[in-house]
Amino acid sequence: MVAAGLTGVFGNLLVCFVILRVKFLHTITNVLLVNLAVADMLQAYNLCLVTFEKYVAILHPLHYARRLTATRMKILTALIWVTSFISAVPFLFVHEPSDLPRKACTANHYQSKILPPVQVFSTLFGYALPITVMSVAYYKMQVTLKRQAKALNLQHARAAAYDLVIARQRLVNMLLIVLGALIILWTPAYVVYNLCPDGKDQALPSLCSSKGYELVENICKFLYYMNSVINPVIYGFKYKKFRQGLKVACCSCFSEHGNQNRVNNEIFPQ
Repeated sequence: MVAAGLTGVFGNLLVCFVILRVKFLHTITNVLLVNLAVADMLQAYNLCLVTFEKYVAILHPLHYARRLTATRMKILTALIWVTSFISAVPFLFVHEPSDLPRKACTANHYQSKILPPVQVFSTLFGYALPITVMSVAYYKMQVTLKRQAKALNLQHARAAAYDLVIARQRLVNMLLIVLGALIILWTPAYVVYNLCPDGKDQALPSLCSSKGYELVENICKFLYYMNSVINPVIYGFKYKKFRQGLKVACCSCFSEHGNQNRVNNEIFPQ
């Protein structure tokens, strides 16, 4: 967990640094990726906003500039963070400390009356609903982009127009991989938690109280948090502009460092 946490923080900080430092990456999509990187470090919920921005850009390009202004995107981002915070508040009332004095700070149990509705709410609105909405949105984007590419090919359109559609396809494919990773890494955790919501479900006592279940639960928990680690890796392998930006950011840092050393040597010759 410590290794995954450190890797995730470093990777997401690198994403923020590169996108904020390199000017040609200063687009609404990339600003939302910075927001997603910060959210990954804090385990918040922002991928839907990235999907929404690309959905409007691809399916309603003529209305994009009017509908998605910088002010509106800031408001939507703030609303996402507030909603994520509010949706996490019920979990504060689910946990109770252990009755054993020596384990009061290291062990806890769940309030059985409060947990089921909170668990259902979390599964529906924190997992099932956003994944369903994003899956439908990406399907529509893929269909639209394929239709545009086919039409441009048949019309022998200029290379610039066709290249733009292909670039959008690649970006959508990269975001689809991000969504796919989220589904793969989050699904086991939600299945396990709903199977034995309090870790000792009365319906399945032999399973939920077993050492095997505890091991599986820990593995699923690890996979859940790995979702915050894997996104920077996906950007590195699948996002061409991010790789270019990383080179520019690193080169400019080394260049500034070299210039500073040169100035120091000129002022204070050795």
